[in-house]
Amino acid sequence: MSFRPSQWCVRVLVGCGLWGGLLWGCQRSVPPPLTSATSPPAETAFPLSVQDDLGRRVRLVRPPERIVSLTPNLTEMVFALGLGDRLVGVSEYCEYPPEAREKPQVGGPATPNLERLVALKPDLVLAARIVPLEVLRQLDEMGLPNLAFDPRTLSDVLAHLRLIGRVAGIPQRAEALVTRLEQRVEAIVSHTQALPQAARPTVLLVFWSEPLMGYGPGSFGDDLICLAGGRNLLADAKQPYPVVNWELVVERNPEVILLAQPTGTSSLESQPGWSQLRAVRTGRVHSFPDPNVVLVPGPRLVDALEQMAHWLHPNLREP
Repeated sequence: MSFRPSQWCVRVLVGCGLWGGLLWGCQRSVPPPLTSATSPPAETAFPLSVQDDLGRRVRLVRPPERIVSLTPNLTEMVFALGLGDRLVGVSEYCEYPPEAREKPQVGGPATPNLERLVALKPDLVLAARIVPLEVLRQLDEMGLPNLAFDPRTLSDVLAHLRLIGRVAGIPQRAEALVTRLEQRVEAIVSHTQALPQAARPTVLLVFWSEPLMGYGPGSFGDDLICLAGGRNLLADAKQPYPVVNWELVVERNPEVILLAQPTGTSSLESQPGWSQLRAVRTGRVHSFPDPNVVLVPGPRLVDALEQMAHWLHPNLREP
């Protein structure tokens, strides 16, 4: 199994300067359940103008037939929407689904090779917030429409699926996919949203161990913990993806530890106080079989949510 997208996540977060220390503060409230659209979307009319997560207006004259995706999560979305045949290029970290590995690569998410990208003649480039604005401006100057995405919650991921479906001219197909995903989320949230704080275990969700890094407020990992019926041990962090002091972990003594890293517990078991943590003593340390389901903010976050809810509340009805 490959874990390169895991490495991509860490490089992206480190490169963006998103990690920092912890402070004391209040616990985050439980998010409201997701809601589905009340009516099916109409067919998209072109020319079409949409806004991306950077607040830019992007105009498309016609549905794109040649798409380049610069991040693993966007590549997963394109395939999930049944648009794999329109995908003509990906970043070097796009490895899921396996078909993505067969696509031409155009460099890293933050450092795409523009010459290679332009040679693929895309009519839409899907990018992340980490792509330098100068690169996006260059794409604009070359007449290549591009959208930048910055998912911070599961709802953001679903909204991005809808948006990509809309600009691709397949809004009804996108809505059908999102509705199925929302139904799976609701099956979890209908059980967890009413849980009192005392019934919500404190959770440390680790996505890297050297240095120790987890999910703070404003991250999709924090959102998943809350939806799954837990309390994030790092809910009062200063940053969405903080570096965590081990002494703080021992002091706060999590009830559940979830590991989204390929090394499992091997790099943590030697830490002082590891064997005395509540999560360790009660056998509530779990590793995701495929860490990328929780590291890559794409459609598989719903898989991660279902797994997390089962670990946090084993007595909940199976999804």
